[in-house]
Amino acid sequence: MPAHIYFRTGDYDAAAAANVSAIKADKIYLRERNPKGIYPVMYASHNIQFLWAANMMEGNSRGAFKVARELDAAVPLETVRQMPMAEGITPSRYFTEARFGKWDAILKEHAPPADLSYTTGVWHYARGLAFLAKNRPDDAVNEKKKLDAIVASTPPDRVVGFNSANRLLAIASATLAAEIDSAQGHHDDAIKHLKEAVAIQDALNYEEPPPWYYPVRETLGMELLASGKDRRGGARSFATT
Repeated sequence: MPAHIYFRTGDYDAAAAANVSAIKADKIYLRERNPKGIYPVMYASHNIQFLWAANMMEGNSRGAFKVARELDAAVPLETVRQMPMAEGITPSRYFTEARFGKWDAILKEHAPPADLSYTTGVWHYARGLAFLAKNRPDDAVNEKKKLDAIVASTPPDRVVGFNSANRLLAIASATLAAEIDSAQGHHDDAIKHLKEAVAIQDALNYEEPPPWYYPVRETLGMELLASGKDRRGGARSFATT
């Protein structure tokens, strides 16, 4: 539980350490007691997801990728299909690749199973970012069209975690639209889209770790700098360790 306080106050290293301890305790409990039901599926995986989120926020790419692989094993697809709200965890690998600019890795990812529509939407979003980084804007626009089709077909009451999959994918769509606009030099349009994404993110139900993989305000801030709204300059890179 202290990890929640540490995360909220920006002490991501302490949040990560607390979850490492929790995961160790879980492994002993699961091995010795072999509990069934909600604990191994929800509570044990929650600690792993929380460690992943803390690693993501402190820029620990090595740790984030390692834990993302552990999440794949802890929450297999058959479990997600039995409990659809767990699909909020499934795209963690794509989020990690996007956060740390692993564009080649994203473009090598196979399409998720078609029945996992939220995960598929995130996959298209990540591919759109990768195509932009590869200077392939037309392909990025194509990915956004596919993402928008999923947003349009996702009912507002389709929940992943504690939030609407529709609203989460709307963040993806608005952010990708902004990145496309920015790449074309349309900074005012990019800022408009990013403010839309921030407003959606601010209105999400409270959840820890947060339901979207990073604060979109980071991108909005970089875009404001790039547009000349703040003359101090800026960069689009994210430092990794």
